[in-house]
Amino acid sequence: MLLEPGPSRSLRVWLILVHVASIMILPFMSLPVWAVLILLLLMLLSLWRALRMHITLGHPDSVRAVQWREARSCQLRLSSGRDIEARLMPQVFMLPWMVIMHFRSGRGRVHHLVLLPDMLEPEVFRRLRVRLMIEMNQAVD
Repeated sequence: MLLEPGPSRSLRVWLILVHVASIMILPFMSLPVWAVLILLLLMLLSLWRALRMHITLGHPDSVRAVQWREARSCQLRLSSGRDIEARLMPQVFMLPWMVIMHFRSGRGRVHHLVLLPDMLEPEVFRRLRVRLMIEMNQAVD
């Protein structure tokens, strides 16, 4: 199964909403001003990194494509142009409208892929969810 996710407007909106909501509660926390400023900086850096990693794919380790072979064996194409062998980890987060997959490469590095329905063809997204349910049930057994 080949997954080549496209850009997602809804993922961009979700990332921004989650970070803005976190920033909005900062003034209501009983923290010193310096702690609030540090947390604000950390949240802005987190937003920048998340957008770079999952939206613009500007980070060299961003996953651009996944060739899922038998069992949990995969080949990842990264933004840097490298192809790496990886294994799908059993910690898959799956909702009807979102899938988050984690991969471990041979060097022990972990790569993440966040998928929403607008990033893949509807049939591909459905088949991915079905295959994940089957594979993850087998991983538990």
